[in-house]
Amino acid sequence: MAGLTLNTGLGASVFANGYGGAATPAAAGATPQGPTTIGAKALGFWASVGGGTLALGLLIFIWWSLPR
Repeated sequence: MAGLTLNTGLGASVFANGYGGAATPAAAGATPQGPTTIGAKALGFWASVGGGTLALGLLIFIWWSLPR
C-alpha cells in the first residue's frame, strides 16, 4: 500500500547502521569469576546440597502436617 509507514524507529538504530562510529568496549581481563580453591568449590557444592536437602525436608514436613 502506498503511503503506509510503520514508524518502527529503526532508522537510527544499530540495525540500520545508524551508529557507525560507536566505540567498541574493551575486553574484560582474565580474572577468576568463581571459587579458586578446591576447598571453596567443595564447600559451595555441599552448601547447595545441604540447602536443597533442607528445603526438601521442609516440604515433606509441611505435606505430612497437612490435615487428612
